[in-house]
Amino acid sequence: MEVRVDDKIDLLFDGIFNDGENVPMKVDNLSVLPSWFDINKFKRGQRYFYNNYHSMFVSKLCGLLLVLSVPSILNVLLMTGKSSTPAKAFRRYMDTISVMLDWYNGDLNKKDSK
Repeated sequence: MEVRVDDKIDLLFDGIFNDGENVPMKVDNLSVLPSWFDINKFKRGQRYFYNNYHSMFVSKLCGLLLVLSVPSILNVLLMTGKSSTPAKAFRRYMDTISVMLDWYNGDLNKKDSK
């Protein structure tokens, strides 16, 4: 019996939503930066972010509002259950902001940096 593409997609989708948070991320070589990585450009990007902090967050907020206005994307966010109420959505996006701030504050040369 041949497996239909839709069935494969359903299985993949089901695995991501039901088991995804329980599957550990492979982190074997996270401490090794690629050869093309330029620490000076990275730090320049961090400085750019902080020099334009307000504009960066307003643009991220506009992007979020635009994403929420696309029904297909909004439906996916609602299905996860993590953005299904205003309070849950607020918490989720505040957590996302916190993670993004870690990116801009991080030092990739230190293993204990976020």
